[in-house]
Amino acid sequence: MGMHIGVVAVRASVSEFIGAFAAVWPKLEIVATKDGFASEDDIWAWKVANERFVSAADWTKADPGREVYLICQDGQWAVLMDFSYVLATDTRALGQLSERFGSSLSFVAQTTSGCAFFWNYESGELKRSIQSVDGEAELAGEALTQEAGIDIQHYYMDETVQLMQAFGLSNLEELLVPATTIAIATTDGTDYSDLVLSTKAKPWWKFW
Repeated sequence: MGMHIGVVAVRASVSEFIGAFAAVWPKLEIVATKDGFASEDDIWAWKVANERFVSAADWTKADPGREVYLICQDGQWAVLMDFSYVLATDTRALGQLSERFGSSLSFVAQTTSGCAFFWNYESGELKRSIQSVDGEAELAGEALTQEAGIDIQHYYMDETVQLMQAFGLSNLEELLVPATTIAIATTDGTDYSDLVLSTKAKPWWKFW
């Protein structure tokens, strides 16, 4: 079974996270929000109804497309679920979030591409990163106490779940709580008209 997740967590409330959203991702305009969901089915139905994919090649100012993100409360953590992986791999934004809230975590796993990533920023500085592609892990920073007992050298799906739990985050199946979830629909104001083909040389997770 595959895993396809992009999760950003900060020690804050959902409302505080949403309050920081515009400052951290200024090119994204929130055009619709929804809370008070009765079930997960309601969340997914709203997501489908309020998002529309437009590729960079087809992007225009009049038709930028829409992306939906979900933010929910998981204990002390406000958790953003990013299905595009773009926000979860935005290390500049992760640093800014940690400046605001003291700590930020990001977990990305895309098993179709055989990769899994983790970032931990504290007070604006990168404390730890794990970037694993095809079973080869590249590590930066000192090992965290939360990594104890986890096979970081072979970081992948199981290790992602274990590390999330070590930080006090819920299992993926229990992470999305309808009563605490706020869904936001955004449009991207980035001008893609001069998109350079040389971006193909970058890792997929840096320019999707």
